[in-house]
Amino acid sequence: MLDRRLLLALMACATALPFRSARALEMANFVAVNQKIAQQHIATRHATFAASCSGLSITLVAFTAGRAELYAARQSFHAAMDAWQAVQHIRFGPSQIDARQFRVQFWPDSRNRIGRQLGEILISEREDLISKPDALAQASIAIQGLPALERLLFEIDIAPGEYAGMLAAAIGDNLLRIAQDLEAEWAPGSAWSQGLYEPGSSSVAYPAPSQASAALLLSLVTQLNVIASAKLREPMGQSAERARPRLSESWRSERSIRNIAINLDALSDLFSGGDGHFANLLIQSGNETLAADLQERLRGCAQIMQGMPASLEVLATDLSLRIPALDVADVIDISRQAVEQQVAPALGLTLGFNSLDGD
Repeated sequence: MLDRRLLLALMACATALPFRSARALEMANFVAVNQKIAQQHIATRHATFAASCSGLSITLVAFTAGRAELYAARQSFHAAMDAWQAVQHIRFGPSQIDARQFRVQFWPDSRNRIGRQLGEILISEREDLISKPDALAQASIAIQGLPALERLLFEIDIAPGEYAGMLAAAIGDNLLRIAQDLEAEWAPGSAWSQGLYEPGSSSVAYPAPSQASAALLLSLVTQLNVIASAKLREPMGQSAERARPRLSESWRSERSIRNIAINLDALSDLFSGGDGHFANLLIQSGNETLAADLQERLRGCAQIMQGMPASLEVLATDLSLRIPALDVADVIDISRQAVEQQVAPALGLTLGFNSLDGD
């Protein structure tokens, strides 16, 4: 149920707050936060993603053999997508290697590459994609991940023993391999994990811990922009009559809003989870009010989206829900601006270009 009082409170507090420049923050402060985020936020969430992909792969193989129902395969898909949405904002490092981010989820797909390429494969029934373990990993990124699997499980008449089911199992195996690579490369003690908090590490491009902190904070900025723009405003269109809900993420499995809620919950954890993360740095710099305000916005927006209908089509066309949803998008945008214009300067951090610039 939509919490209108919470939304009004968030709108009321969504104003620029004064901030103080960093008050004697030492590199040790950034090292501590980076280490906790790397180990408690990034590593644990990628381990969860790998575990969910393992369950997905097992279920899809069982479905192909007739030992599991389609419902079980769909539930396993939801579990894997839940776990992915919780790490979707980590777009740098191992996620960029071998285009893993896009191989897991090729989205947005404005030119329907997935539909066209998947359709061609289903007609030709390419044997190598289901018989050779590495064949799918060498194929187009559009058919390797969760969106292609979503089409197979939720859009076509898939059945055990048929090519489409075996292709789904191959995609599940491909996702598991990618997820396991991500888990290993983000695990505590790995080069990328330690490179976030060990100054001058040769494994990553962060000569100083504060630069790694800036990269992590930029992940927050980038994802907030993705949520407000690509996940909410674009599919909702200029009006209810001009809404384009099929531009929304995961619309076939009716989980567009669920994705956003998970995103916001993950960003809230990145900002203020564990021992405080960035919120703690703000407190150390003398910006307690700014930390509390942004923490309230992120948690509040996540809570509101959790109370929305699962289908963005309903959200976009029902005015009683459409207007509040657009208000949430506004609060998310203001939160992004606060990170860029208040949080980063308060911590003495310079944010670079996000990974989506130039797309």
